[in-house]
Amino acid sequence: MTRDKSTEVSLGDQDQGTSVSTFNGTANGVEIEVDGVGCFTSTDFPDGFRWTQVIDTNAPLGGASSPYVDPHPNDDTKPFYWTDAEEASSPCHFKDTPSRTPPASGAIYWQATLGLNGVNDATKTVKGFAYLTYGFTIDNASKVTTRPPDLTGGADHRSQLGVNHRSQLTAEFGGWTFS
Repeated sequence: MTRDKSTEVSLGDQDQGTSVSTFNGTANGVEIEVDGVGCFTSTDFPDGFRWTQVIDTNAPLGGASSPYVDPHPNDDTKPFYWTDAEEASSPCHFKDTPSRTPPASGAIYWQATLGLNGVNDATKTVKGFAYLTYGFTIDNASKVTTRPPDLTGGADHRSQLGVNHRSQLTAEFGGWTFS
């Protein structure tokens, strides 16, 4: 992804994005690492940028109904993948290793929509800037088929994927505003 070079933060022009550093199939799923590009803090986003992830699967874990916000159950009362302490230890970095046990018959599908968001904790507002999807299928013969990361255009608020992602976040975290 090509970016223009700028020395000052401009909220009118988007310079935020994602850079996938690792994506591999594993014995029962995938591993992924993604870095946020162009992360910053400002008066609009005093808490910087944070990750949200929504899962769609036919084999949800933790008592969830698909789709659901990951992790489920949540580690805290915020809609983000990492807790505040986890995010502070590795800012603007995402890592996940989802997997499923092969089913007795048929196949299990697992797909994530990962969002990079500007955050204001005080006002509980979250603005999506970049989204990608990734996932895998595992069948009853233990064959894993991966779906590599795909930029979705979810930051375009008319994008159906972005709308679905924000709708699920709103459903589970009604005290927050997602745009």
